[in-house]
Amino acid sequence: MSTPTETVKTFLAMWEAPGGIEKAIRSYFNDDTTWENVGMSTTTGPEEAIAVMDGFGMKAMWVKTLRLRQWAAQY
Repeated sequence: MSTPTETVKTFLAMWEAPGGIEKAIRSYFNDDTTWENVGMSTTTGPEEAIAVMDGFGMKAMWVKTLRLRQWAAQY
């Protein structure tokens, strides 16, 4: 089983191929998935998430380099 970090890295790695952003969303989001793009929007399900990305023109794009930083919350 993948760790949460591995899952995120795999999801984001899919963005490197043309059409990969939409494919990643369709692969990892289900109808109940809530995606909060803090300060911008909150979506439910893959169709809403893809529509938001398409609004940015990103559905037809791919990302060559994306830096992932992980912050640990202390409780």
